[in-house]
Amino acid sequence: MGYAPQKYQGIAGSLAALFRNLGMGIGVSIATTSLYYGMSVKAGKNIADYPSKHPNWFLSGMHFAYMTALVLLLIAIVLVYMIHRIDKKENN
Repeated sequence: MGYAPQKYQGIAGSLAALFRNLGMGIGVSIATTSLYYGMSVKAGKNIADYPSKHPNWFLSGMHFAYMTALVLLLIAIVLVYMIHRIDKKENN
């Protein structure tokens, strides 16, 4: 918001909130999808709810969801590093 001119700070704040909420929604969707996909792979069939008789399927799904999050985090770190290097080159 510090980069936006005074008269556009309301718009900048609204856009920041929009992208924050989009990020949360997409993140929850990816996490839930990867959880159920991981459980389905472990079970060998489609799982649509908590498998109360097989808690190990849920743990497998959680491991898959966390590994998915780790991969996305590593990709984000690499992208931020690349953007930082490009921005540094342009400013020199």
